[in-house]
Amino acid sequence: MTIIKPNFYKQIASPWASHSRNGCTVAGYACGEFSVFNIVSRTTKHWTNPLQVWNWAWNHGLILKGAGTYWSGIGAMLNAAGIKTWKTTTNWSEVHDALRHNKWCIGIMHPGIWTRGGHFIVAYYVDKNDNIYISDSASYAGYRQFNRWSNFKAQCNNVWIVVDPRDYIKSSVGKSTGDHTAVLYTDNDEANVRKSASGNSALVTTLKKNEKLKLDNYSAGWWKIIKGKGKGGWIHESNLSKYKQVSYTYKLKYAMNVRDGYSTQAKVLETIKAGTVLKCKKQRGNWAYFEKQKGLANSGWIKIRESSGREYLSKVKK
Repeated sequence: MTIIKPNFYKQIASPWASHSRNGCTVAGYACGEFSVFNIVSRTTKHWTNPLQVWNWAWNHGLILKGAGTYWSGIGAMLNAAGIKTWKTTTNWSEVHDALRHNKWCIGIMHPGIWTRGGHFIVAYYVDKNDNIYISDSASYAGYRQFNRWSNFKAQCNNVWIVVDPRDYIKSSVGKSTGDHTAVLYTDNDEANVRKSASGNSALVTTLKKNEKLKLDNYSAGWWKIIKGKGKGGWIHESNLSKYKQVSYTYKLKYAMNVRDGYSTQAKVLETIKAGTVLKCKKQRGNWAYFEKQKGLANSGWIKIRESSGREYLSKVKK
């Protein structure tokens, strides 16, 4: 059968990641809203921008500051978007059967492969080998988009919302739908481009760091290059980043937490005192990644600034 896909908008993408309400950023808290938008933008198209869903949820009291979207908020957003035929289920056989027939399921993941806390995702297909296909708004990682049904079942909540896209996308049956593109940068000096989507495929070329590429046809960790050096070849996501990688030296203005992810919800690894000078080669929006070095016992992420502009780290002139 032809797989009908939802969309793949990312809450961590630069157009909206830093938007904030009540101290909560889209990157850190909007997985529920983006899960809904990834369905709505492929079906009823009630909203045309994920920030519309985010603001609607806040305006209707569906998000708890510091925690995220209420479970009941998912159904409320679907109803508001004109999706009326969804249902909830606690029956795992029913969920598996729905996914085998390409119905879409929204639910919450527990700590494990997909999250360190709680996280809404959209599962949209299970193939004959029990591989599961997922639209995850908080990651570009292939293993979070394509994994095993057994892992998925072991790490998620037992209540799911099921939507049949064919109730809203009549033209999708028998057609390839839901393909998506991304513009990413190579993040190392040995980014191999292959003839096909396999590490065993013939090497086409090797790209340097910070090559800007337009990509399409994502498949189990591989992207096809449709614009940029190596056009026509395939590159693995482990060589890619949403942002250019720039080397900076920072001085901490305040004592700062070092975290194991670029979110205030990520685990604190240690706290570094004000005045410490550290070198980094990687950034993600308002966060910088520091490898273990003098003054830092653990590799991890430190927040550079707030979306309001308040800075925690200052660049040191070389």
